[in-house]
Amino acid sequence: MAAFAERMRVLIVCVQPLLCEGIHNLLAENDALEIAGPVALESAPALLEQTPVDIIVLAGEKATPQHAVSFNALLERSPHIPVIQAKMAQHTLRLYWVQEVPASADALFQALQTLSDRSPFPEITE
Repeated sequence: MAAFAERMRVLIVCVQPLLCEGIHNLLAENDALEIAGPVALESAPALLEQTPVDIIVLAGEKATPQHAVSFNALLERSPHIPVIQAKMAQHTLRLYWVQEVPASADALFQALQTLSDRSPFPEITE
């Protein structure tokens, strides 16, 4: 089990209840993690205003317009907080994090160049 330099605050956001329960049980076993939630996706943005967290774990996905709106609201309200989405059907984790920079032509071209190599982020393996 992974150990962390300091206690990490994790918010579990629930889309698929069974997956959510499993992730909660798994993470709760690690003393280095302080768990908040689980909370419904629609409630997560408001909760983030009251509860500081270091990372969000989104348990599941739904292909509905409301899910897309709620997920977008979560990302918009907390651009500085990384999100890990566990996708049960594909057996994958999708990682989201945002970097905001002041808009300028130079920043745009630098972003294009950085992202064009298709691997701007560290490779994560099993």
